[in-house]
Amino acid sequence: MAKKRVLKSERGVTLTESVQFDGEPRVMTGVEYIVHSKRKPEGRVFDNKQAARKYFSVQVAFAPKE
Repeated sequence: MAKKRVLKSERGVTLTESVQFDGEPRVMTGVEYIVHSKRKPEGRVFDNKQAARKYFSVQVAFAPKE
């Protein structure tokens, strides 16, 4: 089970945080950061929030202005 939330979205690029849970009672097992864009719709997964934000910024720079 995972809990997802959108951290940032700009020019068709989205940064999402996915918190992974397991077991009963629910125990947090990890956090992933996913960057989706029109150039890479399947997304790219990061374990580090700083790396994900940096990649997000690069993808926004490459995205066409709307």
